[in-house]
Amino acid sequence: IINVEYPSTRAGIDSHAQGLARVIEHLPDAEHIDFVAHSLGCLVVRHYLADVTAEGKKLDPRIKRFVMLGPPNHGAALARLFEPIPIFHLAVRGTGRQLTDFDELSQYLGTPPCEFGILAGGTKSGRGFNPLLEGDDDLVVRLEETKLAGAADFRVLPLRHTVLARDKGSLDMVLTFLREGHFTTADDRQPLPHEPVVSAASVDPREDVA
Repeated sequence: IINVEYPSTRAGIDSHAQGLARVIEHLPDAEHIDFVAHSLGCLVVRHYLADVTAEGKKLDPRIKRFVMLGPPNHGAALARLFEPIPIFHLAVRGTGRQLTDFDELSQYLGTPPCEFGILAGGTKSGRGFNPLLEGDDDLVVRLEETKLAGAADFRVLPLRHTVLARDKGSLDMVLTFLREGHFTTADDRQPLPHEPVVSAASVDPREDVA
């Protein structure tokens, strides 16, 4: 196990992705590589995977699976909520600031080209842990912000954001996914399928297009 740390307040996600790439490059003897990331770390891995497969490049065949814990896959409403407050800019820099302008960052992420699963935190009651956020949440990230089409399995656990990364039940599910490609059993998988692509040939030419 290699714990890859990054100075989140001193550089952007692109820089941290480059640092991760250098770590992978120095693992010539590794035969199998999996990723487990929490929160912003999930975006660092996504950026790295998008970088290494840019312009038609093939993914390193050693990379097999990726588990995301509480990922802000669509930015974070909480960051946007506090963005107008001056002290926010002093306390949160680097990767944290990028969550307030996610449209630009999202251009460099993409869907992981390897098998991946997502564990999100929430109450499953329609209201989350944070009264400032709309819908379900883990106190920091809204449930809807964690979802990413293409996930092989997606689960919601009754856990807060920071607890997701250290709860025994959560970690047991991580290990199961890394071994088998699902969090509990194959029959209980809850994938997030890609939206169907509508080809030009499937559109009825008699329909008016506004």
